[in-house]
Amino acid sequence: VYFRYNEKESVMVILNNDEKEQKLDLKHFAESLNGFTKGKDILSDKEFPVQNTLTIPAKTPMVIELN
Repeated sequence: VYFRYNEKESVMVILNNDEKEQKLDLKHFAESLNGFTKGKDILSDKEFPVQNTLTIPAKTPMVIELN
């Protein structure tokens, strides 16, 4: 997991390279997620709240635009 940001936008990049789905505890990233309430995976076009835990499917990248 890593973050990229500029004055206009912030993105969270996640890669699950495991054979099994993984749960990501977003509390570990509280400082970087501060002020954001939702995200949109620009690869799948899915939107979701940026809270507690995120489930990442096996062998899946996610590029999440934070709002």
